[in-house]
Amino acid sequence: MAKPKNAIPTHKLTIATTPQVIEVLDWLVQQGFHGKSRSEVAEELLRRTLLKEHVEPNRFGPDVSPTQKPAGSKPR
Repeated sequence: MAKPKNAIPTHKLTIATTPQVIEVLDWLVQQGFHGKSRSEVAEELLRRTLLKEHVEPNRFGPDVSPTQKPAGSKPR
């Protein structure tokens, strides 16, 4: 089955990394929590890190931050 087209525009990025990073990416792919391929896992972790550590909250919209609670959610 073909992968569905992305709902938002994307850009291709190529990086060179160490065998140790590839080993961790492969392990995370096996776990299945962040994606089904090295590329998906790397993109998810990069996105989360950038948004958490380097981007001011709500700069790109309210639903972008991985740590932000959905609208209408009740505090604990």
